[in-house]
Amino acid sequence: MPDLSGAAYECRTGTAKNFTLLLLLYLTQPKVSGIKRCSCWAHIRRYFVDVIPKGKQLDYNQPAVQGVHYCDRLARLESTITSKCGTDYEKRKQMRLEKEKPVLEAFWAWVDSQNPTRNTRLDKALTYVKNRRETSMTYLEDGRCHQ
Repeated sequence: MPDLSGAAYECRTGTAKNFTLLLLLYLTQPKVSGIKRCSCWAHIRRYFVDVIPKGKQLDYNQPAVQGVHYCDRLARLESTITSKCGTDYEKRKQMRLEKEKPVLEAFWAWVDSQNPTRNTRLDKALTYVKNRRETSMTYLEDGRCHQ
């Protein structure tokens, strides 16, 4: 097993650039202090996409389409913020809190209002999302984190 103490330091200080190293660190030392777990919004979006019935991708009455719409809105905001802020991570954090946090709050209210039939694909997608509520918002805490 490689010594990952340097990688742990890089994660805590935000200087890590090697995803494979970060993944190895997470898998081998999940209890390293000072590291917070993040969830990926692309994976959250994919769970909703997989639930949309064929031919209903534009039917906004479909809850899964609504979920994808929230994810797309967040992605567009993140792209705009990233292009405006560049490497000014503190400004990125502030803009995320200003622009994205209200969308996230609306998304979580929407998630909580859903009442899918048990054991359906939508139920499983919503369970996946709910299980990542805290970690999906970690990126708001640091402008260096990616959505």
